[in-house]
Amino acid sequence: MLHALLLTIAVSFGGTSVQCAVDTGSAITVLSRFQASRVIAKQSLPTVAPLQGVGGQPIAAALYSIPNVATGELSWTDAIFAVLPDESLGSTGCLLGMDLLGRQPVVFDWQSKRVLPFRTGSTLTEIAPLRYVTMAPDASLAAGRDASSNAGVGADPTAVDNPLGGGAADGDVGGA
Repeated sequence: MLHALLLTIAVSFGGTSVQCAVDTGSAITVLSRFQASRVIAKQSLPTVAPLQGVGGQPIAAALYSIPNVATGELSWTDAIFAVLPDESLGSTGCLLGMDLLGRQPVVFDWQSKRVLPFRTGSTLTEIAPLRYVTMAPDASLAAGRDASSNAGVGADPTAVDNPLGGGAADGDVGGA
């Protein structure tokens, strides 16, 4: 089931906590109308902008800015998010997109359901017990069979034992 593969984390939008799915395929952070109504100041005026949905369909979205967005380990200032109808996001209610995730190198910790900053000089052994680690928003993927041994770092990414199938180099993360 695809929903089980979602990494969801608590994200604070100006002090209001919202559960968000981490979505590296989304160029911008998106909230449902319901979730946005919890975090938008009443005096905030949106900017309407055209966006492209999955498959390229045009979507008119209201864009709002918020001064502070944070998780337990990461924080962003002057964030912008799009607001879409509740039914557009299903039960998720929030997608944390690359507009925020791409501002700094991060590590996705699937076991503890966290997104952590990647610190310069860190090694995979310092981040253990992670098995698969995305280290930089500019697309480099360092993955290891066993993070504690640093196996796979600098190795051919197609040789990674990917439990979802496919090779890391061809972008296949288990696909159909």
